[in-house]
Amino acid sequence: AGVASSVVARAFVRSFVGKEALVLVMKGSPAAPKCGFSLDAAKALYGVGAVYRHLDVWLQPELEGAFKAEFQWPTFPMLFANGTLFGGRDILSQLAEEGSLEAALREALAPLPADQLDALFGAEGVEPGA
Repeated sequence: AGVASSVVARAFVRSFVGKEALVLVMKGSPAAPKCGFSLDAAKALYGVGAVYRHLDVWLQPELEGAFKAEFQWPTFPMLFANGTLFGGRDILSQLAEEGSLEAALREALAPLPADQLDALFGAEGVEPGA
């Protein structure tokens, strides 16, 4: 059952990240992150008003290993843009500090039409961890 369930879990994670333009896989939620790295990533996305879906790997622990194996990325959070791994906390924080996060995300999402791209930024949400 272990091999079958891991195959199913890996298929699920691949499908899940491909369903939305931006997906943050994290520990906790944007409103209540469960680790400092997830908080930092959510704050970076909040800073550009990014509209994204999230998945809390702590609610579904079997998916934690599936994400790490499928995308060869050892830590959380993981941000996906159009189903492709964009990066983790370090990349998001660095780009946010440089003021280039939105531009880098727009470039990663470039296949989307301009109106869809514009709808992904400038949202007013709840500040992470507030």
